[in-house]
Amino acid sequence: MLRVAIFSDVHGNLAALRAVLTAIDRHRPVQLRVAAGDLVSPAGARPAETLDLLLQAECALILGNHDVLLWNRDAEILTGPFAELVRQQEPWSVSQLGTRRIELLKGSPQQLRLTPAPGQDLLIVHASIRNPLRGHAATLEMPPEELRQLFGGANARVIAFGHYHDAFIRGWDEGTLVNVASVSLPKDERPLASYSILTWQQAGGWTIEQHRVPYDVEEERAALAVSGIPT
Repeated sequence: MLRVAIFSDVHGNLAALRAVLTAIDRHRPVQLRVAAGDLVSPAGARPAETLDLLLQAECALILGNHDVLLWNRDAEILTGPFAELVRQQEPWSVSQLGTRRIELLKGSPQQLRLTPAPGQDLLIVHASIRNPLRGHAATLEMPPEELRQLFGGANARVIAFGHYHDAFIRGWDEGTLVNVASVSLPKDERPLASYSILTWQQAGGWTIEQHRVPYDVEEERAALAVSGIPT
C-alpha cells in the first residue's frame, strides 16, 4: 500500500497549514506528504514559519507560480484586481524568508512522479504538465480537448494539482484528474482548508478522498494585524 497526502496553495497561512497537517495524521500510515506549490505567499502573515513547518513535517515541496515570483519578478505578468497588492507583498515575503529559505525553495522541483506499479503512476504538479507553474488548471467544466492540451501524454493513471482553489475529481480518457484545491484562499471563501488522500493498493489501484477542515481564523487575523505585510 502507498498512501499520499497532497495539499496546495498554503499562501503562508500557518494556522490553516497546522490544521491540515493535524488532520493528515489521522490517516496514518501516510508514506508521503506533498505540498504542491504556492507555499508561502502572497497574503500570508507568516511565510518563514510556514516553510519551516513544511520542512519539519518532512513534506515534499513542489514549486508554484507565486513561489518563483519571489526571486524572479519577471516570471509572470500578473493581472486582476489584486495584482498590485501581490507585487507589494512579494518583497515583504522575501525579507521575512531570508536568503537561506529562498535558496531552499529554488531547489524544489516543478513536479513529482510516483510509480507504485507499472501503469499506475501518480503525477503531481502545481497547475498542468504543459505549464507546471502557471496558466490554466483543469476545471470540472473544461472540454476534453482543452484537458488534452493541458495534460495529454502525461502517461499517468492519476494527475493531482492545485492552482485552481476548488476541489474536484474528474475522470477522462487518459486517467483521473484530482484538483486538491487550497489550504488558503478557497474559491468559496469559507474558512476551511483542503487536502486530499490518495491510496494505492495492489488489489484495487488508486482511491481518492477529499477533505476540508476548519482552522483558527482569529489566530491568522491577529497574525496579519501585527505582521507589517502590505494590505
